[in-house]
Amino acid sequence: MKRDLAPVVLTAVVPLALVVSPSIPANTVKEFIAYAKANPGKLSYGSAGNGNVTHLGAFQFVQANGIDAVHVPYKGSSPADIDLVGGQIQFMTDTVNSVMPLVRDKRLKMLAVTTARRMALFPNVPTLAESGMPGFEVGAWQGVMLPANTPKPLIQRLNAEVMKALQTPEVRQKLALHGAEPLGSTPEVYGAYVQKELIRWAAVVKQTGVTLE
Repeated sequence: MKRDLAPVVLTAVVPLALVVSPSIPANTVKEFIAYAKANPGKLSYGSAGNGNVTHLGAFQFVQANGIDAVHVPYKGSSPADIDLVGGQIQFMTDTVNSVMPLVRDKRLKMLAVTTARRMALFPNVPTLAESGMPGFEVGAWQGVMLPANTPKPLIQRLNAEVMKALQTPEVRQKLALHGAEPLGSTPEVYGAYVQKELIRWAAVVKQTGVTLE
């Protein structure tokens, strides 16, 4: 990444949510963990694809809580969500914007979110950190990058314009509609964040055994 791209600004993050099929007799994270442990090897969790953040978030949840469940990768969140509603799979950690309509229609149960603090959109839904996994925080982050040879003054100018836009009510409202939380950063902070995330997730991917084939 360092060779090809220059970080400009970290714009927003879309949190994940731990969601379960309505058929699962659990309404809290604690109840779900107990149910999963009572049914080892019988539960499946979906994802938007191998190595996707929706896979890695669920993998960490499963590993941390000693749950024996099978991963079922899909080609995107939509088919996984459909099967989750239908009960073909039993749970997943999906982006909030993907599951929001299904949760509001009571077609899925949202047990927790992966943000450090509760989301304004779902104030009654606890975080996984509150639910027995202190420090747990996962999200699908978004940012702006330019080609690596972009002049620094242009990077700084674009950063300033994006930072200004992130403070406007219109942009913040549009992000909120998609379950995204506005962030903002300097190019240097964004670059350091990306490197930290690459190291973090490389270790998790190695644990999953996923290979790029």
